[in-house]
Amino acid sequence: MRATRLLSALVPLLLSACVIDLSDDDDADDDPGSGRACGGFAGLTCAADEYCDFTFDECGIADGGGYCRARPDACPEIYAPVTGADGRIYDNACFAHAAGVDDCGAAQPR
Repeated sequence: MRATRLLSALVPLLLSACVIDLSDDDDADDDPGSGRACGGFAGLTCAADEYCDFTFDECGIADGGGYCRARPDACPEIYAPVTGADGRIYDNACFAHAAGVDDCGAAQPR
């Protein structure tokens, strides 16, 4: 009984150490980009080497705005599919950002 309680307390801690969060990797970028405003009512765009990182996971809907971030040069080969702001499915958020679009969360199965 005591071992079961100990194990049930340790398992979540061990699992949380193994999780890789690709949904918001902007803070890890060495080059954050220009940080200029993008999207919104004005439809502001970013430079060719940036993508619009929409705030509050709006992904450009309802004229939501965001900020220009640098596109990554390389991405990890981890399959964690996301839907891009362009409606396409990408292997992970990094691949969406490299293509110049923000990720809108986990891809929904069809």
